[in-house]
Amino acid sequence: MKQAEHVNGSAPTIKQPSAQTEEEQFWYPVLMAYQDVLMTGEDLEVRSRSLNYLFETLTRYGGDFPKDFWETLWRQVLYPIFVVLQSKSEMSKAPAAPEMMPIGTNTNSTLT
Repeated sequence: MKQAEHVNGSAPTIKQPSAQTEEEQFWYPVLMAYQDVLMTGEDLEVRSRSLNYLFETLTRYGGDFPKDFWETLWRQVLYPIFVVLQSKSEMSKAPAAPEMMPIGTNTNSTLT
């Protein structure tokens, strides 16, 4: 439904809904669903398949996506995945606290 707006006290203007591109209407929800399963799924195999399907879809159909849509995908779909991976990678590189190490290991053997 269109909404009337008043601009500077003049007659109301009709606010047009923003037109969505084909990519926004179809591909964005599909790709976001893959990302959602990947980020929140509990089953490792399901998350792994979701990641594979996401990148297979981008590889197969992404060449036809406009640049603006790719920028949206980067910010809202891909970047969050890499941020999580980066933070987990950094956590795994941090030396474990002595009380967290298995009995009989020393710091030097843990880091190799």
